[in-house]
Amino acid sequence: METSSTGTEPYDIEDRKRAEEALGVLSRDLLENKAKLEEAQRITHVGYWEWDILTGRVNWSDETYRIYGLQPQEHPMDLATVREKIHPEDREAVFRISRRCHSSRSTLRR
Repeated sequence: METSSTGTEPYDIEDRKRAEEALGVLSRDLLENKAKLEEAQRITHVGYWEWDILTGRVNWSDETYRIYGLQPQEHPMDLATVREKIHPEDREAVFRISRRCHSSRSTLRR
Protein backbone atom coordinates (compact mmCIF):
# COMPACT_ATOMS: atom_id res chain seq x y z
CA MET A 1 0.00 0.00 0.00
CA GLU A 2 1.29 3.44 -0.87
CA THR A 3 0.61 6.77 0.79
CA SER A 4 -0.78 9.97 -0.64
CA SER A 5 1.46 12.84 -1.70
CA THR A 6 1.10 14.30 1.79
CA GLY A 7 2.22 11.00 3.23
CA THR A 8 -0.66 10.89 5.71
CA GLU A 9 -3.44 9.05 3.90
CA PRO A 10 -2.82 5.44 2.84
CA TYR A 11 -4.46 4.27 -0.37
CA ASP A 12 -4.07 1.65 -3.00
CA ILE A 13 -2.71 3.26 -6.19
CA GLU A 14 -4.50 0.60 -8.23
CA ASP A 15 -7.86 1.73 -6.83
CA ARG A 16 -7.09 5.27 -7.92
CA LYS A 17 -6.02 4.14 -11.38
CA ARG A 18 -9.25 2.11 -11.79
CA ALA A 19 -11.33 5.08 -10.64
CA GLU A 20 -9.57 7.42 -13.07
CA GLU A 21 -10.05 4.94 -15.92
CA ALA A 22 -13.76 4.57 -15.11
CA LEU A 23 -14.13 8.35 -15.02
CA GLY A 24 -12.42 8.60 -18.41
CA VAL A 25 -14.82 6.05 -19.91
CA LEU A 26 -17.81 7.91 -18.49
CA SER A 27 -16.49 11.22 -19.81
CA ARG A 28 -16.00 9.78 -23.30
CA ASP A 29 -19.49 8.24 -23.24
CA LEU A 30 -21.00 11.55 -22.16
CA LEU A 31 -19.22 13.45 -24.92
CA GLU A 32 -20.27 10.84 -27.48
CA ASN A 33 -23.91 11.03 -26.38
CA LYS A 34 -23.82 14.83 -26.49
CA ALA A 35 -22.48 14.71 -30.04
CA LYS A 36 -25.23 12.27 -31.07
CA LEU A 37 -27.92 14.50 -29.56
CA GLU A 38 -26.53 17.56 -31.35
CA GLU A 39 -26.43 15.66 -34.66
CA ALA A 40 -30.02 14.44 -34.21
CA GLN A 41 -31.16 17.99 -33.49
CA ARG A 42 -29.32 19.31 -36.55
CA ILE A 43 -30.80 16.67 -38.85
CA THR A 44 -34.37 17.11 -37.58
CA HIS A 45 -34.08 20.88 -37.04
CA VAL A 46 -35.34 20.53 -33.47
CA GLY A 47 -33.77 22.28 -30.53
CA TYR A 48 -34.38 22.79 -26.86
CA TRP A 49 -34.01 25.52 -24.33
CA GLU A 50 -33.96 25.68 -20.56
CA TRP A 51 -34.81 28.54 -18.26
CA ASP A 52 -33.98 28.44 -14.57
CA ILE A 53 -36.68 30.72 -13.23
CA LEU A 54 -35.00 31.11 -9.85
CA THR A 55 -31.65 32.28 -11.25
CA GLY A 56 -32.85 33.70 -14.57
CA ARG A 57 -30.25 31.62 -16.42
CA VAL A 58 -31.27 30.67 -19.97
CA ASN A 59 -29.58 27.96 -22.02
CA TRP A 60 -30.31 27.25 -25.68
CA SER A 61 -29.08 24.30 -27.70
CA ASP A 62 -27.02 25.13 -30.79
CA GLU A 63 -29.93 24.11 -32.99
CA THR A 64 -32.31 26.50 -31.21
CA TYR A 65 -29.92 29.33 -32.09
CA ARG A 66 -29.97 28.18 -35.73
CA ILE A 67 -33.78 27.91 -35.76
CA TYR A 68 -33.94 31.60 -34.82
CA GLY A 69 -31.30 32.57 -37.40
CA LEU A 70 -28.51 33.12 -34.91
CA GLN A 71 -25.01 31.71 -34.79
CA PRO A 72 -24.78 28.99 -32.14
CA GLN A 73 -23.61 30.38 -28.83
CA GLU A 74 -22.78 33.73 -30.48
CA HIS A 75 -23.78 35.41 -27.23
CA PRO A 76 -25.22 34.27 -23.93
CA MET A 77 -28.98 33.98 -24.09
CA ASP A 78 -31.00 36.19 -21.78
CA LEU A 79 -34.61 36.44 -20.73
CA ALA A 80 -35.28 39.56 -22.82
CA THR A 81 -34.26 37.72 -26.00
CA VAL A 82 -36.34 34.68 -25.02
CA ARG A 83 -39.36 36.93 -24.44
CA GLU A 84 -38.85 38.46 -27.88
CA LYS A 85 -38.71 35.01 -29.52
CA ILE A 86 -41.92 33.68 -27.93
CA HIS A 87 -44.95 34.16 -30.14
CA PRO A 88 -46.88 37.25 -28.95
CA GLU A 89 -50.05 35.23 -28.36
CA ASP A 90 -48.15 32.82 -26.08
CA ARG A 91 -46.05 35.28 -24.05
CA GLU A 92 -48.59 36.05 -21.33
CA ALA A 93 -49.29 32.36 -20.67
CA VAL A 94 -45.59 31.46 -20.55
CA PHE A 95 -44.74 34.23 -18.10
CA ARG A 96 -47.88 33.69 -16.00
CA ILE A 97 -46.88 30.06 -15.51
CA SER A 98 -43.30 31.08 -14.75
CA ARG A 99 -44.46 33.57 -12.09
CA ARG A 100 -46.59 30.84 -10.51
CA CYS A 101 -43.62 28.42 -10.46
CA HIS A 102 -41.33 31.10 -9.06
CA SER A 103 -43.71 32.07 -6.26
CA SER A 104 -44.24 28.44 -5.25
CA ARG A 105 -40.56 27.53 -5.84
CA SER A 106 -41.66 24.60 -8.00
CA THR A 107 -40.46 23.43 -11.38
CA LEU A 108 -42.24 22.78 -14.64
CA ARG A 109 -40.92 20.04 -16.90
CA ARG A 110 -42.45 18.74 -20.08
